[in-house]
Amino acid sequence: MLNAQNSTWIDGTHDLIARTRRLVDVSGQAELAPARVAAQELDPKVGDQRKFFAIDFARSGMPYSVNATCRAVGRFCYIFVADAEWERGSVTHTGVVKLKRAFDESTPGDPSRGIYEIETEDLGPTPDEIDQDPKIYILALNILDNYSRSGNFIAGYFEPINQKRGVVRDPDSGVKFYSNEVEMIYIDSDPLDIGGSLSKEILAHELQHLIHWRHDSNEDIWLNEGCSDYAALYLCGYGENFSWHVETFEEEPQTSLVYWPGGVASSMANYGAAYLWIAYLHEQYGGISTISSLIAQPANGINGVNAVLSSRGYSQAFEDVFADWKI
Repeated sequence: MLNAQNSTWIDGTHDLIARTRRLVDVSGQAELAPARVAAQELDPKVGDQRKFFAIDFARSGMPYSVNATCRAVGRFCYIFVADAEWERGSVTHTGVVKLKRAFDESTPGDPSRGIYEIETEDLGPTPDEIDQDPKIYILALNILDNYSRSGNFIAGYFEPINQKRGVVRDPDSGVKFYSNEVEMIYIDSDPLDIGGSLSKEILAHELQHLIHWRHDSNEDIWLNEGCSDYAALYLCGYGENFSWHVETFEEEPQTSLVYWPGGVASSMANYGAAYLWIAYLHEQYGGISTISSLIAQPANGINGVNAVLSSRGYSQAFEDVFADWKI
């Protein structure tokens, strides 16, 4: 399990979003038709089995398949668990129930609302064009990365390819990626405890990425990640890591707000800066409605911030707010 002193979680989403922008649709090729979701895989029930496509971060983002079984069906979600993780006991029924309750029913931020209701009501709806099913698929699996009991590990991700149909190809490497054709979030089960608070925080973090994708699929990383931390830590109340993010940024104040390292090389200082920026906009410039407007704003990065400030009647521009934020 997770050694908090020697391990740091990072998000795999931003690396996948950057990669998705260069992929080419090749699903029109007849031999690739098996990627289409079979009718019997829709509207799953507990005990139903399915093969999902996932990403191996240890092998430069190569695709692979995972056999999984539906272990819970909630009001707003289907929770699948990789069969290998279930068989070795890394994920249990108790953990699945806790995760479902957090997503569907109750969070520290609002005991009367789960992660899904909080974020969709406060920030905006999730996409639903791909499978015409409002429920979100959650897959618990051992995300393949280079983690070995210490260092960085990928705690979760949203894969934009799943919002496409069929198959896409990387024109640089020639590698083909297959869509699961459902709205989906991946949560790590090693070293994370699926029923633990950090897993729920990551789930809330990744749901914001899914929401953001619907409204602005090419948002700058720093704003997207800042909104995800805001959703998880502030709105949903999984704030035990709040001080960790902020303190890391305070220890590394040279960390840029708007520059995010390529690949999965981000650190807690990056997240801390981005979170503090979104929290400052919330506190000083209109609260939750300003952040939801920022997510819905098609302009990206600094341009998006300026557009939202202007539309809400503020005379300040990004550079003015940034100067005050630094102080």
